[in-house]
Amino acid sequence: MPFLIIVTMLVFVTLTSAYVAQSRVQGTDKASSQVTLAFMQLDSEIRYATNIGTPVPDSNSPPDYFVKFELPATQSTQGQPTCTQVEYTSTGNLQQRSWLANASVPTAGWQVMASGLETTPLSTAPFSLSDPAYPTPWQLSMNLTAPSGAKAAAVQSSFTITSLDTTSSATNQNAQFCGSAAL
Repeated sequence: MPFLIIVTMLVFVTLTSAYVAQSRVQGTDKASSQVTLAFMQLDSEIRYATNIGTPVPDSNSPPDYFVKFELPATQSTQGQPTCTQVEYTSTGNLQQRSWLANASVPTAGWQVMASGLETTPLSTAPFSLSDPAYPTPWQLSMNLTAPSGAKAAAVQSSFTITSLDTTSSATNQNAQFCGSAAL
């Protein structure tokens, strides 16, 4: 009888461990997939940007961070220059919204690209821009951590996107394109 109890306990512990490991893998896989899809979408957009703003904290909802970029009319589905804002929120979302460059900045229209990202205070900004003083195309780097939680292991994702249509002559001033600096 004690032998059956020991065997039953070993089976129970093994199954519980397998379930916890599976939950961690699934959580990590989902977050990694979202970040990969967000990268692919942003790569296809930022690659053709004519201007990229300096990434800054969102003064309207700290500690959120955002970066904005402008696509030329030739890359826009509407045939006019288009602005896009990408934001990393304190709720763990990577989201974006777009509008025509000559229109006012919308207050809604956010599209969530990835969720469940790290929500603890960030030690470094999630976005950084290469030095615009160099006469080479600008590069936007993103550092995202997903997910954070008891059931999933944290995965750090870092990627850099080169904008082929920007040079040092572009106006890298947030207030000079795509609306005001604080969106």
